[in-house]
Amino acid sequence: MIKILHTADIHLGAKFSGLGRSGDRVRAQLKKTFMKVIDLALEKNVDLLLVAGDLFNSNQISRATLGFILGEFARLGKTHVCLVPGTHDCYDNSSIYRNIEPSLVPPNFHLLVDEENPFVFFEDLGVTVYGKPNRSNRGGEKPLPVLNQKFNSKYNIALAHGSFQIPSKSQENDFPITLEELEKSGFDYVALGHWHSTQEVCKKPLTYYSGSPEQLKFGEKDSGNVLLVELNEGQHRVEKIKTGELKWQEMELELDKFKNSSELLREIEKYEGEQNILKVRFKENLGLKGFSEPGSGEQDFSRLKEVLDDQFLHLELEQMPQPLNSDISSKNLPQHTVTGQFLKIMEEKISSANEENREKYQQAKVLGYLYLSGKEGI
Repeated sequence: MIKILHTADIHLGAKFSGLGRSGDRVRAQLKKTFMKVIDLALEKNVDLLLVAGDLFNSNQISRATLGFILGEFARLGKTHVCLVPGTHDCYDNSSIYRNIEPSLVPPNFHLLVDEENPFVFFEDLGVTVYGKPNRSNRGGEKPLPVLNQKFNSKYNIALAHGSFQIPSKSQENDFPITLEELEKSGFDYVALGHWHSTQEVCKKPLTYYSGSPEQLKFGEKDSGNVLLVELNEGQHRVEKIKTGELKWQEMELELDKFKNSSELLREIEKYEGEQNILKVRFKENLGLKGFSEPGSGEQDFSRLKEVLDDQFLHLELEQMPQPLNSDISSKNLPQHTVTGQFLKIMEEKISSANEENREKYQQAKVLGYLYLSGKEGI
């Protein structure tokens, strides 16, 4: 039996600039999660660690990060590590993999970049691992390697970084992999990278995306996993193991459902946690519903965020776009505010306008209101 740990799309070095100061903590968590993957490989006593591309988020990686990775691979001792460059860390002329000092490379690390001999044979295991590097971040080249029977291996494994082709969904310039190619490939297991969610692609040959070991953004379903694969005389088994610590959550709130700001705070606090990244979208304007600075009537996310910020790794509050027919009225705002005065003037113009100009004034009223309320768009 051969035991494999399959991972991909770690994206070490990602900036997470959209998270502001919280980005540093997320970058640190990616390193911790990668260490967790190495610990898991040791705990499960695997024969192979497969990294199916995008170990790094780019080829502009610090020497410290590169040293960290090589040190973690060295911790595995006799466990073989096989890696293929992906799209973010592609094997172009500036590739980080071209600049690794040979003396720093641990003997168990195998980089699959030789297109003439795209494989490494492990005689002690009776296993051959194949892999083709991606040489750019976009292209129509086929990333799936071709099986070579010269070694008469007991098990043949492929590493590939690309997109499984789904009609009307996949792009042909995103390193396509087709079902027909997989079924004709002759491999026992195909370890894929590029999709950040864990997914079975094919049963014969057994083909999986491991997904990222740590979720990297909102909307990535079933991310934060690695796969433990056992190949045993046709009785193959794949186990999904959770490794991610971060929780990227999104919620939409209708302020009509809350009597006061205390109820609103309690609802958001249900999602609190030091590893939680939360995005809250409001369907109404805070100022109109009484959640703003007393007496101002102006929308104010900053006060709400200030109260809640320490309860999350990162918190985002945003106003959902409102349609042009929103019921925006000067009656809901104090008349001494700029926004209140603007709405009153526009309402007077609308009431006195002819039918031809009334709709234009109505649109101007809403657009002006959104601008004065600090909206980025409609």
